[in-house]
Amino acid sequence: MLKYLLHLIWPSACPVCGAIGEDLCPSCCSELIVPSGPVCLLCEGSLPCPTHGNLEWYSAAPHGGMARELVLSLKYQGNGAIGLEMGIQMASVFPKPEHAAIIPVPLHRGSPRKYNQARWIVAGISKVWGFPIVDKLRWNKTLSCQTSLDGSGRTEMPENALRWDGPCLNGREAVIVDDVKTTGTTLYRAYRALGEARPDRVRFITWSRSVVEKKGGISFGT
Repeated sequence: MLKYLLHLIWPSACPVCGAIGEDLCPSCCSELIVPSGPVCLLCEGSLPCPTHGNLEWYSAAPHGGMARELVLSLKYQGNGAIGLEMGIQMASVFPKPEHAAIIPVPLHRGSPRKYNQARWIVAGISKVWGFPIVDKLRWNKTLSCQTSLDGSGRTEMPENALRWDGPCLNGREAVIVDDVKTTGTTLYRAYRALGEARPDRVRFITWSRSVVEKKGGISFGT
């Protein structure tokens, strides 16, 4: 009854099943998850990667269908409750670190949005795992919105595009979180920015993994 009363004031319905009074049903979100990882962030090979080292990446679902629609709703309609539930379900399927700082990839400078969708996903992960959110990655200069760039444009991102303005992470694992991985360049730049923070270990988590064309066939997110 409370859900129906709240729906009259703040109308909401699950985008998957249409249930009234639900921003996103936990069961609906869970059913979308087809987890991948751990694999190498840059080449998606097995770990430890002989070429790239131990860049450990996990993703919850392929970037298509309803999994993609959730990202669009989160990013362009500002539905933070969807992001929170996505993060909760992600934390329930990926291995929990022993001691970690959870770090969202920051919103690009110059973005027209006033909110960071990755921050809402991180909030859900933090709620389940109980580790603090350390939102201290910063862009060094204004960059074009990444959604407007093709794969080559993304990989040309400057090496020092991001910097770390937070505390030393010695003794903790750094868990870097974003909504979607396409080429992995932004996540890798975040990893490089954490050098002076000296985390014991770094892993990457994204909600979805993009399907992109490459020579020899199709690959997820490379």
